[in-house]
Amino acid sequence: ESTSTNKFDRVQWYGMRGRIPKHKNSYEDVTVIALYVRGGDKLSAQSQNQVSVIGTRKLPVLADGEWTSPVATRDIVPWVNYVMKSAGGTDDDMDVDELARYGSIWSGRGDYFDYAVDDDSTVKECINDALLAGFAEFTLERGQVTPVRDELRTQIGHMYTPQNMTEPLKRGFTLPAPDDYDGVDIKYVDEVSHATETVRCGLPGDLGMRVQTVTLKGVTNRDKAWRIGRRMRRAQIYRNKSYNFSTELDALNSGYLSYDAVADDIPGYGTTAILEDFTSGVGPVILTSSEDFTWKSGASHVVALRRPDGTLSGPWAASRVDDFRLAIPALDFEPDLSWDIEPPHLLFGESTRWCYPVLITSIDPGDHSADVEAVNYDPRVYADDDKFADN
Repeated sequence: ESTSTNKFDRVQWYGMRGRIPKHKNSYEDVTVIALYVRGGDKLSAQSQNQVSVIGTRKLPVLADGEWTSPVATRDIVPWVNYVMKSAGGTDDDMDVDELARYGSIWSGRGDYFDYAVDDDSTVKECINDALLAGFAEFTLERGQVTPVRDELRTQIGHMYTPQNMTEPLKRGFTLPAPDDYDGVDIKYVDEVSHATETVRCGLPGDLGMRVQTVTLKGVTNRDKAWRIGRRMRRAQIYRNKSYNFSTELDALNSGYLSYDAVADDIPGYGTTAILEDFTSGVGPVILTSSEDFTWKSGASHVVALRRPDGTLSGPWAASRVDDFRLAIPALDFEPDLSWDIEPPHLLFGESTRWCYPVLITSIDPGDHSADVEAVNYDPRVYADDDKFADN
């Protein structure tokens, strides 16, 4: 105790820290630290022996499709590889190309996984904890562990319309309810204080009366934790539509979180038809439809085509020729109208509402069919991915 202050005050030391300069920072095959501590009988044995270290593990990293010798790394992909290999997996059990693609995104953004696993856990849980730091999730795709990142999309993948649905599209909408969350709080271990901190991730207008609290593992940066929390909060608000439909086996072209286009026959939205003929050569491409389309005066219109593999071509700006024909500037594949295979489908509508853009959340295959569930895609969910915590 110190007596240098007012006699009514007390000052007591409760923690002391020292920084040791680096001389040699690695020893082959072992990790060593040597300390000289000068203390006294006022310090407990426990206090004299408490030493903290921030260590970076050495793991193989993925470079040009190959795993290198171990190097110090905080990246997500090396950890996923380590967990898989420690459980007996091989490269054949992982989608290495997708890991490499996402790895470059995560490294460029500075998305790291800083965590020491000291409890029993499953392979899926360990990998999911790491992938969450990069806005991704664990999936099994055709027998391979494949990360899927929820991210801003620009190109629609596949197209599903009444032309290839076996049951009509069912749409749902979730209205706000009194017991909905109105905020997200993220708990994480901060890289500066090394203590569990909480960052509030509410949006303007949130009262914080019923907050979802999420504990992150491996995310130690306040801004990164805030971005994940804001993404969760925005998803609560803007992903409020659901879609259900069935196809034969067409839907097996898609996967988890595939960004696809769906449509129904509700007036005012997209209209579907079969391509019956087309012209090729120099100049605009003229498409002949099996159905006549409704053109709205003063509005811009588009048309998308379904390729033989189910992927979407377009949407292309469309102009009217007559009741059954329309013109587009170009076409990026050669339609097969022989009926040896199913001809391309057309999806026509106004440029602002020609389809329902969705993210596939579930595909349940049967013997000759597949039931699909999806949620609406909304770019506002990703609006805070590169911003910084404001509190």
